[in-house]
Amino acid sequence: MKRKRRMPYGIARGIGGAVVLAGCLASPVTAADDPRGAMLAETCNGCHGPAGTSRGPAVPTIAGTNHDYLLASMRAFRSGARPSTIMGRIARAYDDDELALIADHFSALPFGRVVEVSADEATLARGKAIYDDLCEDCHENRGVSNDEHPMLAGQMAPYLVFEIHDFLSGARDLDKAEEMSGRARRKKRRNLTEMMDTYGEDGVAALAVFFASQKK
Repeated sequence: MKRKRRMPYGIARGIGGAVVLAGCLASPVTAADDPRGAMLAETCNGCHGPAGTSRGPAVPTIAGTNHDYLLASMRAFRSGARPSTIMGRIARAYDDDELALIADHFSALPFGRVVEVSADEATLARGKAIYDDLCEDCHENRGVSNDEHPMLAGQMAPYLVFEIHDFLSGARDLDKAEEMSGRARRKKRRNLTEMMDTYGEDGVAALAVFFASQKK
């Protein structure tokens, strides 16, 4: 999932005082019923961190996030519907049953944090205002994973910024997001565009810091 990308100046400036340090799928411990999930998940220890808790600012923590989203993401990487540097190659090594076991494994684990986020109150307040305006309807409960959406609360701010820009640029094609309904895709596209038009790069950065500061 890691990609080398240059963060736009406005985003870097907007993140400012946020100290967000957050690595492919892993853990020797499983809460799922089938022990094969833990074995298969060992492949991903180097990217997403032990127990699915990331240490890298551009790599998400996958422990504790939605099972269906994880499974759909791995299938999308495997098919090429979702762009990647290494995840496509990794996901092609697994069949649907194995991907489901990996998703079982990580969705059953508790979400972990590496460090706390330090950010000024004005940035957090602006991020929350944007969340309340454009994000809360879908990413409810401050971005905690639910039945339809991934875990955003507590993720690394740089990772969140990169993903937002991938959606905005079309690098992540919402029309290929099989885990989302057509209505949800249209709403997400509309809200992302409105966020950029209304709040700009600084708003994207503030929203990312807000999500990063949240706890499950």
